[in-house]
Amino acid sequence: MDQINEAECLAISPHNKIRELCVAKKRVSTRKSKRQNMDWSAELIRKTYGFDAVGVVREEDNALILLGIESGQHRNLDEFISGHEELENWCFSGIKKHFSPMVDKLLGDLEKTDPSARPVPAYSGKLPVKELAVMAGIGVQGRNTLVINDRSRGCLRFIIVTTSIEISPTGTGLYEKHKNHKCDQCRFCEIACPAQVLDEYRLLNQNQCIAHRQLTNRKPDVERCNICWKACSKDIEWAEAMRRNKDKLLRNFLPEY
Repeated sequence: MDQINEAECLAISPHNKIRELCVAKKRVSTRKSKRQNMDWSAELIRKTYGFDAVGVVREEDNALILLGIESGQHRNLDEFISGHEELENWCFSGIKKHFSPMVDKLLGDLEKTDPSARPVPAYSGKLPVKELAVMAGIGVQGRNTLVINDRSRGCLRFIIVTTSIEISPTGTGLYEKHKNHKCDQCRFCEIACPAQVLDEYRLLNQNQCIAHRQLTNRKPDVERCNICWKACSKDIEWAEAMRRNKDKLLRNFLPEY
């Protein structure tokens, strides 16, 4: 039936229900064809699939599509069940619940053109996600080493899709790690960090970062540390209060402390 055009369908189908079915099938087939031959762009992906931010970096014949959505109180992407650093078998329930369905929908359409398209989660450590996001123009690197932009501050979480489809790059394609106008006069994250591991756009010791330590020693019902990205929307009084209460925060985030 899919191979019969509309005119043929109407000619051989005198009954209204059959005629309507033929026309409906033709419309579905047309929509599928348009989706398969879609003129892909970062903005089209953002609007069509509902991501908060999308950027593209080209690497030779492949494109790295950076997909970002905001993590927050009602969509906690940092929620996870358990994991093992050496085995790389994290179970990020927040990502699976909120992010993966959106990515799966995009992949379903990409794979019609490029069957080799595949996702790479940010937490896998296989790609320098934050650097790529800066290269793609999604934001700048903040003092807290997170990707900062006007809308999402440091709340964006990323998944990258690698693909061979034709899609134009966004941003400069350059990773610039230097002071930026959004953070020049602000040190709230550095002041507030309970572990004091942030200094001038650098993470001094990843193994001392509380959020990283929580990954390797997850406890039930313990909130993951997010002080450094909360700082982007706070003030100096809040940051200094966090510093004064750093021992209490450490015990909350790390019960074994």
